[in-house]
Amino acid sequence: MKTSPTPTFGTSGTSPCTTSVGNIGCHYLLEKERLASKELRSALAIDQIFCAADGCHELAIYSQAHHIKAAKYGGETNANNILLACMPHNVHNDDDRYTTGKEKNGYLARDEHGQAGRKLPGEEVVRPNQNDGVQYSGHAIAMKQLGL
Repeated sequence: MKTSPTPTFGTSGTSPCTTSVGNIGCHYLLEKERLASKELRSALAIDQIFCAADGCHELAIYSQAHHIKAAKYGGETNANNILLACMPHNVHNDDDRYTTGKEKNGYLARDEHGQAGRKLPGEEVVRPNQNDGVQYSGHAIAMKQLGL
């Protein structure tokens, strides 16, 4: 009987799923990897439904995984630091605001409840995408269940 090799994750060659973090949570332990895993991208697509930018109709499943704190500045690849954004909104993000202190185009972030959105230059709040259908996202359902 031929056996398949055990799948490995990350550069260490060990599966993060052998830890006690649970079924989906194990995929979020790939924080040192540069690219988001398929599992993380799928979970975020359920969480958001659309690109994080307010008014954008691009489906999250077809969007790019974006580090809120850029990987080049130490941002990890996990559900708290990754959101999904279409290519135009991803490339116009001000990743260098950490070093320059200036916001040219605004940036993608999460609000105080963890909802993905965009902070425009000169504004203090993160604007989540309010398109029709967002109320059916995993995030919206979770917030409703929590009474938030």
